[in-house]
This record gives sequence, C-alpha cells and structure tokens, in this order.
Amino acid sequence: MVSTGGAANQAPTAGRAMKGPSARAIMTYHSIDPSGSVISVRPEIFRAHLEALVAQNIPVVSLPKLLTLPSTAAAIAITFDDGLESVLKEAAPLLAEYGLPATLFVVSDATGRTNAWQGRPEPGIPTQRTLDWDELGDLTQQGWTIGSHTRSHPRLTRCTKAQVHDELEGSAAAIQSRLGTRPSCFAYPFGDLNSDIASAARQTYAVSCTTVHLPLDHKPAPELLPRLDAWYFRNDRALMGWGTAAWRSRIVWRHRLRRARRLFQ
Repeated sequence: MVSTGGAANQAPTAGRAMKGPSARAIMTYHSIDPSGSVISVRPEIFRAHLEALVAQNIPVVSLPKLLTLPSTAAAIAITFDDGLESVLKEAAPLLAEYGLPATLFVVSDATGRTNAWQGRPEPGIPTQRTLDWDELGDLTQQGWTIGSHTRSHPRLTRCTKAQVHDELEGSAAAIQSRLGTRPSCFAYPFGDLNSDIASAARQTYAVSCTTVHLPLDHKPAPELLPRLDAWYFRNDRALMGWGTAAWRSRIVWRHRLRRARRLFQ
C-alpha cells in the first residue's frame, strides 16, 4: 500500500538526463482509474507517463532485464501491485499500444475476488475486483511478467516464520501451477519487512521489491529493490526531465519526508 501523506510532485525541471545510477528506476502503480484514491492514477495521466518516457527515449524494460543493464543506463521498469481489474482494462491496452512491458504482482489466494484482503476493506481504498487466472494467463500471452505479492497480502512482520514461508513459497507454487512458470519476482505487501523476511524472500525469489521511494543505486540488493510510487507523479508532465539533477533531488526529498513521517508515527 502506498503512503497516504503528502501532495503530488510537480513536474521536474527539464534538462539533460544524468548518466548515472539515479536514472534507473522501478515505478509502482496499483490501479488505473479516476477515483482519486491513494492507489489510483487516472488513465489519462498513465498515458501521459508513457508518452513522456517515449518522448525522452527512456527505455521501458521488464523488471528482470532492468537489473542486467549497466548502472549508468537510463531505464525504467513498470510494475503493478495487487492484480486489480483496471490493469487489464486500462493499463494493458495502453502498454500494448506503445509496445511496452510490465510486471504484475498478484495475491495468489485472492485471484478473481477483491482487494479486501482477508475480507477486510482498507479505509480509503476502493474495493475492486482482482483478475482471475484466465485473465492473468492472457496477460502472460501479451508478454507481461507475473510476480508474487504473497498468498493473502498480510503484514509479514506480524506473521510467524512458518506463515512467512507459506505466504512466499505457497504463492510461488500456485502461480507456477496455474500459469506454468515459477515467478522470480516478488513485492512485499505494504512494504512491510525486516531482515528475516528479506532473507526468506531472497531464498524464494531472485528479486524482491520494497516501497522505498528511491531510484536504483549502483549495486542494489536484489531482495531490497526500491520503487518510485506513482501516486507522487500525478500530473501530465511528472516524468519529464527523467534522470536530471532536479528529478533526483525531488525524489530524494520525498523519500526523506516519507521516512520522517513513518518514524514520527
């Protein structure tokens, strides 16, 4: 889940993209819809994001491929958490129009149900339908990477060691059984983890994504990958100036603000 605090970023100052680790990043989306919720980006803004990346010649690559690129490369991987229906209805057609890949992290026990995890709606989050296995299979046919977001979307730090293992391994096994490929990518629900959970994720998946709002650094730990939260890029020029000093400064400022707010809470 994304943080609920703060305002949307303004467009970064245009300029030459930096050659350095700050120009590689993973973007996190949840839902593409007009509701205005903290997990939502409007369809027209999502299109503007794609247009901005294409206009700046920023390669959009799969998450696994992003990590094989040199640290000096300017590139982005697009990811979606939760497996919500709007991904198939709104995001997939736009990505197909531009010929761009993406990764979708699914909650394996909740496929074809809703995002009211464990039957409890999240305050301020619209309850939405989740994609079923047939629909997820359709996305794989379109070239999407399907990753794990656990079996039931719990806060993993509140789980026992056995429960953590079941959430991680059980989800991977279910995805392999239903889609034919064992997932290599994982995203921590709510960004909730500690060193033991990160270690468990490292044993199960090749890469695991957090909610730390930063670009990739020179040699990111594969079990602790940061991602940029799309909620902070909710205007039609928010991704212009990709990789510039102003772009990075704005992201680092937001990261520090989020961290301070969480420490205060």
